[in-house]
Amino acid sequence: MCISTGAQAGIGKISELQGTTVEIKRGSNIIKAQKNTEIESNDTVSVGSNTTAVITFADNSTAKISANSKLLIDDFVYDPTTSAGKTSMKVALGTVRMVSGNIGHNNAKNVNIKTPTAAIAVRGTDFAMTVDELGRSTVVLLPTCKDDRQATLLELPGNCKCGAIDVMTDVGKVSMESPFYATYVANIQETPLPPVRVDPQVINAAGEGSLNRPQALQVAVKDREQKKDDHKDKSKANEDERKASKDSSEKELANKSKNDEETIKKALAGEVGATKTANAEFAAANPCWPFTGCGNEKGYNWYEHVDPLRGNVINIRTLESSDNTTYNISVNNVDISQRQIGSGANGNVVTVRQWNR
Repeated sequence: MCISTGAQAGIGKISELQGTTVEIKRGSNIIKAQKNTEIESNDTVSVGSNTTAVITFADNSTAKISANSKLLIDDFVYDPTTSAGKTSMKVALGTVRMVSGNIGHNNAKNVNIKTPTAAIAVRGTDFAMTVDELGRSTVVLLPTCKDDRQATLLELPGNCKCGAIDVMTDVGKVSMESPFYATYVANIQETPLPPVRVDPQVINAAGEGSLNRPQALQVAVKDREQKKDDHKDKSKANEDERKASKDSSEKELANKSKNDEETIKKALAGEVGATKTANAEFAAANPCWPFTGCGNEKGYNWYEHVDPLRGNVINIRTLESSDNTTYNISVNNVDISQRQIGSGANGNVVTVRQWNR
């Protein structure tokens, strides 16, 4: 016999009920649950205030759902003849205590419980979890005992046994193999908190307790948050220091560039002024002005400008012995461009500033 999702048969029932506020969402229907109401795969069980409910599944595993909690049963498959099967559930809100049954003891890897921030792989043990309104999860590993009232007496031979659970997020995992160890997950993109030993009284004889971050866990969470804040502060300080250094370097570079620009302007102004003064007479008689020289070379018109500040010698040559619209431009005897400009004497204007670098 196989109880499965496909058959849409009962996979368990509400075996205990204290209070009256339990609803089962099944498809588009809302069922007011009572004791012995059957549970099916894909059911969502919501327990209201002042109410607790226990679901016993076909493999004898149980889920004790505390007040103001919600459990989604994604899938449940079980073969009583072989004890083979798989369980997949999600605790969406509140506190749920899980007690492993035949599936968990014989097929540990096939029991998977999820919360909004974590995934829990169960290996034959009891555990409890609480999910708050923000989806943050607290998970506590519990022993499986013959009598919950003696759960803290782990040393009694044959009284209790304990399996293990893995708590995973998208970026990390922690494993717990000793009872009364807990972890906390605030975000699915954050590694679970390293396991912390908590007071065994976190679960009382009735299987209930305040799992909303036991005292030891609160201290560990606070310490972790403080370290994160310290890291952020240090990172921010380093970033501010880098920014200040970058701003200082950029300011220094800008000042240097400005000073260099002023120096060049002064040098050029001095060069131009000196040239105008020293060559006033020459300029009036020199047909090459403002070029340093000009003439014909093997039938070519040519113009030459010597820039001592940059060490460049710029030559402009035409292809014919008279002015033409095509000019070859070279710097230090290296041809860098050929340009065609306007035709005729009035149109032949060549700007060489951009090549003079």
